Amino acid sequence: MNKRKNIVIYLTISIIFQSIIPSFIIINNRERVNELFTSDLNKKDDAHQKNYIDDLNRPKQADLFDLTGSPIRIRGTTPIYSGYISWAQAVSQPWCTYVGGVYIIENVYMDGQGGQYGIEIRDSNVQFIIRNCIVTNVLGISYEAAIHLDNTNNGIIMNNNCSYSNVGITLYENCRNNKVINNVIHNNSDDGIDIYQTYSNPDNVIINNRIENNTQTGIEVLSGYNLVIQNNNIRVNEHGLHIYDCDNTKVLNNNFEENSYDGIWFGNNNNDNNFTENYFSNNGDGINHFSVSANWNNFIYKNYFISDTCYDNMNVLHWNNSYIGNYWYDYTGNDNDGDGIGDSYYNVPPSGSNKDYKPIHGNPFYDGGKIHIDDSGISGHTWAWFSTRAWGKGLGTEENPYILDNFNIDGQGDGSCIIIGNSTKYFRIENCTLYNSGSSFGNAGISLDNVNNGILINNNCSNNSRNGINLDTCGYNLLLNNTLNSNSDSGLFMINSNINNITANILNNNSIHGIRIDYCNQNTIFDNKIYNNSLYGIFLFTSDSNNFTENHIYYSGEIGIHLDNEDTSSDNNLIYINWFIENTINAKDNGTNNKWDNGSIGNYWDDYVGCDNNGDGIGETAYSILGDAIAQDNYPICNKSCSLTTDSDNGGGGGSNSSDGDDVIPFGDFYFLFTIISVISLIFFLKRKVNIKKI
Repeated sequence: MNKRKNIVIYLTISIIFQSIIPSFIIINNRERVNELFTSDLNKKDDAHQKNYIDDLNRPKQADLFDLTGSPIRIRGTTPIYSGYISWAQAVSQPWCTYVGGVYIIENVYMDGQGGQYGIEIRDSNVQFIIRNCIVTNVLGISYEAAIHLDNTNNGIIMNNNCSYSNVGITLYENCRNNKVINNVIHNNSDDGIDIYQTYSNPDNVIINNRIENNTQTGIEVLSGYNLVIQNNNIRVNEHGLHIYDCDNTKVLNNNFEENSYDGIWFGNNNNDNNFTENYFSNNGDGINHFSVSANWNNFIYKNYFISDTCYDNMNVLHWNNSYIGNYWYDYTGNDNDGDGIGDSYYNVPPSGSNKDYKPIHGNPFYDGGKIHIDDSGISGHTWAWFSTRAWGKGLGTEENPYILDNFNIDGQGDGSCIIIGNSTKYFRIENCTLYNSGSSFGNAGISLDNVNNGILINNNCSNNSRNGINLDTCGYNLLLNNTLNSNSDSGLFMINSNINNITANILNNNSIHGIRIDYCNQNTIFDNKIYNNSLYGIFLFTSDSNNFTENHIYYSGEIGIHLDNEDTSSDNNLIYINWFIENTINAKDNGTNNKWDNGSIGNYWDDYVGCDNNGDGIGETAYSILGDAIAQDNYPICNKSCSLTTDSDNGGGGGSNSSDGDDVIPFGDFYFLFTIISVISLIFFLKRKVNIKKI
């Protein structure tokens, strides 16, 4: 009786073991290939990864809290004066929250009703944000403002409207490390922004604000240190910016327009300040330096006086640095050496005794045409010329490369849209749309000729009459996340170019090649999408030791990848973990010693007819590559297994796929039969056990 019971237990365990273990083994062993297939379906380009949004920088889209006639006055230290509340009390109000160590005042509408206070923060060191508020009709005395900080640090004032008050925003006495960002400040009866007596507590930033139609001054700084005033639109005030007793401040890339007296008014005792890349138009004066005491070591360079003159009565301002001055609309000198700097100086009014010794020559603004940089100076402008243009960014170093960005250029059927030649400087071309270039050899949306150290990123070079991007005699360049579609020859053409990196580009629907590579060695071609090109996905001609990995090569009209030997063969190239799907012919190798796997994994071939019976994600037989090399992929990626009766001895290329794509457990018929026998045996023994009991 015990013997029968043991048999039943044994059979039951066997059934469970035989039913579960094979599936577990297959799942475990196939993890590698399933990961590759899942990656192929779901992979996204690095440039399109998730955009993480910091909640602290995103205003809520709630209705505004109406605090008309009820000012917010917070004191950060004790004692709490009459009329003030603490931060702890503020956070109990619906308009204030505390998130991640930051107090946030937001979504407030406040009509000050002509009173002295709007939102006031005094004697505070905690981190806080005031955002998405409308504060108006605050008519305080002196420097009181719609939003007023006094002896307060670590604040951000952003996305507010501070208008129709005495002053829009004030940083008053010993305010440090505050940021005033993206506010609208207009029609105030005195100034837009006042910064007063912050000399001993620096590091305030005024950036990206619209400051307009204030009766007196857009921004007034009286005793400030280490300020940054950048990217503001300052227009239709009496004075755009007034600085007095101000040191180590940077005034960068602001627009001063239609201010009735001046764009910038220099008062007394301003030292060691820089004014760069600002634009001045239709102001009374661009910069007015009329003072009774000297201002020392103030540098004014690479500014653009579009219609304004300047006034310097003390003759102590530096109107250029060591390599560039300013653009003056009325400069009449020449530039015989073509470096973008005038050959003669510019006399700064009123007396002309102070001079800009390096005035910018010619139109500094982009005119919509093609761009040609030839650092030899033979056929195009040099990088030195480029750096004098208003659109010329960077210094050409690895840390601060030259940058050409956001251009939209129609090549008008002739030449290339952007040409860089004979350059070893560091540069980037990014976010440009370049199309309709010419049809001659070497023409392209972007053409690099004898160039090193370039980065081409996020450009669209499609619909050109020859190539999307052309590299000729180039090295150490990176092409990343570019779109090169529907060009009349190749998406990318490379010739005599070594040690370049071609990663995560899209090259579709080109009339001949997705990528053509002639006489090129040691390049990396990685993770590109190469679809539906009329003849070849990738074509190699006399090119050696290149690495092709994780590319997706689909729907090529003739051959997915072709290694040619018309001149001399293409040798020692490494091709693995690429995906060849629905090409007329997936691959052809007429070269020598090219490797179609890395010794452990090869490529995915949609016409591979072999099987993976041991579940390791690799086909049991090699995939044969067409061509004179008689090459093969020894470790083809495979996602199907076959039963014992399946003929999988020949995995060669070019055949039809005999599997319908369903996964079949190896030796599945055996396991199925064993399970049936086990169940029948169990029923038999259970029945016998019942009969014995009856006896």
